[in-house]
Amino acid sequence: MSRKGNAGDSGDGERTVDRRDVLQGAATGAVALTGVTAFSGSASAGTCLKLNASDAPDGFPMIEDGSTSGDFPWGTDELLVFVHGWQEELSGDATGQAYTCKMALDETSYGGDVVGFKYPSNNPWWWSAKDTAEEHGRELADWLRDYMSDHPGTTVRLVCHSLGARASLACLDELQSTGDSVTSLSLLGAAVDGDSITEGWWSDGEFYDAVANGAEQVDNFHSGSDAVLEYIYSIGEFGSQALGDDGADGTAPGDYDDVDVTDSVADHCEYFQPGNGCMDQVVDQF
Repeated sequence: MSRKGNAGDSGDGERTVDRRDVLQGAATGAVALTGVTAFSGSASAGTCLKLNASDAPDGFPMIEDGSTSGDFPWGTDELLVFVHGWQEELSGDATGQAYTCKMALDETSYGGDVVGFKYPSNNPWWWSAKDTAEEHGRELADWLRDYMSDHPGTTVRLVCHSLGARASLACLDELQSTGDSVTSLSLLGAAVDGDSITEGWWSDGEFYDAVANGAEQVDNFHSGSDAVLEYIYSIGEFGSQALGDDGADGTAPGDYDDVDVTDSVADHCEYFQPGNGCMDQVVDQF
């Protein structure tokens, strides 16, 4: 992307570092260091390395790079795709996390088939990781279009965690651009700005159309006990509030609901854990 010249430009094509560059670099480095520390087992995210049964069985179905693997449920009545977050290799890997979500869903009344979506998320630099998540979320939309075209009777749901919210919202944005949509999106500890899904002159609104048109229903499960979003996300985003911290900041589309799960989710990796977390509340919203 080209930049306009300013007082800091030297005139020979070189560009001096301005204050925003320093702030963004410092924030990116800080969130990379503190984020990796948190996901490595700090008090604020202690369960991230302890996801139950993180070793999924052979043949667990996954989507990656536009292809599927494992015992994939083609043409099932209901397909739920779990989208993992940042630094997934530090917390059970993509397949293990998807299987963990499945086990939590098995404890509820949910009867659909669960698969995982894997994208490259292990870049320690937050701003670059966000771009990668969005890029691969749009690729997931391409896969879903083909799947839904081939299996029009299947109900398709997305459940995402943390940075997976950016991938999933980008997926919805890509789907709605061609008039397509999924049945529902459930956001768990969403690591996107609270005003990214709202409208108004003060709102960013980046994913407003995605929420309004890319799914029939979007539910945001947020926890005030999620210290990773309250503190680490805020560092990386210049003080912005995360959607998964305190819900939407502004007027959201009519198909959107905030669900406060502070009482049942104590940290950033607990949302989709068996035995606790909030997957029963997720299913209640279906």
